[in-house]
Amino acid sequence: MGHFSNLNQENKELKIYRPFGPSIGHCKLPQELIDDFNKDCEHIMDHKVKKKTHDFSDDLVGNVKQELVISPDVFTKWAPYFQKLMIAYIAAHPENLRELERIKFRAAWYVRTFNGDFNPAHYHTNCHMSCVGYLSLPDNIQEEWDREDKDHYPSAGNIEMQYGQTYYWRVRAMGEENPLGNFSSMFSFDLSGDNKVVLEGPLNEESETLQPYFSWGPVNGASGYTLTLASDESMSTIIYTSDPSEVLLQYPTAAPPLSNGITYYWNVIAKDENGNPLGDMSTIGLFSTPSGNIEIEFMFGDE
Repeated sequence: MGHFSNLNQENKELKIYRPFGPSIGHCKLPQELIDDFNKDCEHIMDHKVKKKTHDFSDDLVGNVKQELVISPDVFTKWAPYFQKLMIAYIAAHPENLRELERIKFRAAWYVRTFNGDFNPAHYHTNCHMSCVGYLSLPDNIQEEWDREDKDHYPSAGNIEMQYGQTYYWRVRAMGEENPLGNFSSMFSFDLSGDNKVVLEGPLNEESETLQPYFSWGPVNGASGYTLTLASDESMSTIIYTSDPSEVLLQYPTAAPPLSNGITYYWNVIAKDENGNPLGDMSTIGLFSTPSGNIEIEFMFGDE
């Protein structure tokens, strides 16, 4: 896709809000885009074959009846628009400013919700940015908001964004009809951690270069970080360490060169102003280096 030389350009369509750790970009979608996407969604619903082949409802984690993959030709038409918004979002963060080589859209879909539908708190994996747009609202949504506003903040149709929330999980084996044994011990994880670094990328994916960018979420009160890169999951064979002050680091040319087609492991810990560890080490992230030429790809479910 080439290099984006206008990364510093202001995009007046996008407004940036920083209510907590991660920033949120907000804009009003063009009416032509809304019309194109709504027509595409209606076309899929009216098409007997596409209604089945584009249906990924089984992948949903909540009580939502329909998830339909956006038609590639429709999304491709508007990909440059989304690309500009993403560049504007990146440009709004000085710590992330860099020469951007490519943007890869991994997936795009419609979620059709009806009365009583909901999606629980969740996050999207294998990506750096997630976006959501509202294409159509019920005619009586304002009436519902007015009713809710009498005793609590209106929530119908809204997205609840969480930061620093702790979640707990456990596992138990299941037979065809009955459980097999007891539940495992309880485990937990959080979406940010007050002092624990949350890795952002690269994670469980193939990097696009032998000099990847490492990024992670900021930690309150941190004066710097220590990044460690190793060739084994136990992090015993260390290849490279660095002590950046920002939450973004590109693997330098002066560091030991990475090899093609190899899996590497990395973690990060925050440091205070005296260089002492601030909180716990991040989880261990992994990525693989490219094995050949890399092409831009659009992924829309099954091909």
